[in-house]
Amino acid sequence: TVKCNHHSGYNIALYIHAGAYMINLGFDRLYHHYQDLSRLDGYLEFYRQTRNLRRTPLFIISTGNYH
Repeated sequence: TVKCNHHSGYNIALYIHAGAYMINLGFDRLYHHYQDLSRLDGYLEFYRQTRNLRRTPLFIISTGNYH
């Protein structure tokens, strides 16, 4: 009979992959939670309204460098 080896290289790779996925999922959910809090505080709306204003210096410099 074939005995299952829980410590084979393949199984260890599966455990590491599953663990990394769970950690990534946890951070993703945490990020979205804080993003929702920022949105409720009005920060993201302010960011969207001032996005082009913050890019203006780059546009001016880029236009000046264009020959």
